[in-house]
Amino acid sequence: MKIFPITLFLILTVSCEKVHYYPDKPIVGLKAAMAHRGGRTNVLRENCLSTCIEALKTEDGVEIDIQISKDRTIWLTHGLKVENCSGELNCFPETKDSTIENIDSCNGKPIGYTKFEELVSYTAVNCPNKYINVDLKGWFPCSGSSLDILSMMRLEIEQIIKIGIKYNYLDHLQIETGAVSVLNWGKKISSKVNTYLNVYGDLERGILIALQNKLSGISYKLHIGDELTLDYVHLCHKKGLRVITWNVVDDLDLKALQNIGVDFTEYDIN
Repeated sequence: MKIFPITLFLILTVSCEKVHYYPDKPIVGLKAAMAHRGGRTNVLRENCLSTCIEALKTEDGVEIDIQISKDRTIWLTHGLKVENCSGELNCFPETKDSTIENIDSCNGKPIGYTKFEELVSYTAVNCPNKYINVDLKGWFPCSGSSLDILSMMRLEIEQIIKIGIKYNYLDHLQIETGAVSVLNWGKKISSKVNTYLNVYGDLERGILIALQNKLSGISYKLHIGDELTLDYVHLCHKKGLRVITWNVVDDLDLKALQNIGVDFTEYDIN
């Protein structure tokens, strides 16, 4: 169905008006710079402990990606599959910890994996006021034994919260995903968990969903839809929502986003 400009304007206006129905709960922006994928560079590997440690020396925190193993352990990795150097690729949910732990290189290239708990343990002790943003992805099942994606994601958020509580670090963990039901599941486990809805393109709709579900805020992908402006950030802060942005590759963009009050800007370190 074709939506004419006047119709689109009315839809956006109505959506924005609904946002204003929610009570004001003003908060102050944090303006934190977050190292994307743990602080990967041309030299340092993404999503591993040593890279995160380097990033935490200079940045306000790190953004990391995770998967869960067959033993229900959370591992830092962007991909669903485990590299094992035998020419085969196995899914994390179908691979035991003992197999993952024994992988340290492949054809001379280091590919050892880091447990999420290792990162939280290090950060809680050495830089407890810095943040970890956890990108909890939905993914395609590897086989019939991993078809229930939402159940697997609920297991992931359960384990993340458990580790956050264990190290008294839950306040500084931000969990972001596009699955509202998973975020709500996390809130049932702990009311203190920080939950962010991944939003693509339609800011008003994303803000409204975050308010309806009493989430901590939104995680907005830049440059694919509505422009994230000072007014949008002010609206979120007025309603008590924090804002994460990703993926930023330019230092000027990082500064510009911080200047309009974005709370967590995930960027690639040059």
